[in-house]
Amino acid sequence: MEQKITARDYKVLTEKISPDNVAEMSELIALYETKALIGFMGYHAEKTYKQLCRDIFGKHQPEYTFSDSYDLVQSVALFLCGHYGIFASYFFLANLIGLCYNSTKRRYRRDRWVLISENG
Repeated sequence: MEQKITARDYKVLTEKISPDNVAEMSELIALYETKALIGFMGYHAEKTYKQLCRDIFGKHQPEYTFSDSYDLVQSVALFLCGHYGIFASYFFLANLIGLCYNSTKRRYRRDRWVLISENG
C-alpha cells in the first residue's frame, strides 16, 4: 500500500478568523499544540496526537467514527468562534496552548481513573 504524503498549509493561520476557515484553523492548531505537548506529557499526549491525525485525515471516509481526541478540535473551534474578524495572533495561540494542555490533562486523568477503578 502506498502512503500518501499530505502537506499541511499553515497559511490559513495568517488570515482573519471567519466561519469559512475556523474548522481548518482549529484542526491545525490542535495538531500543532498537541504535538508540542508530547515533550511535557509523554504517552497520553502522543496517544491524543495519533488519534487526532487519524481523525483529521480519515474524516472523509464513509461511516468514520471520531475518537474522543477530536473533542480537542471542537474546543479550539469554539474558542475561535468567539473571535471572528480577528487575526490568530500569538496572544490567542498562547491561550490555545493552555486549552490543549488542560484537555489532554483531563483525558489523562480520566484514563488513569478508569485504570485505577478496574484494578481496585
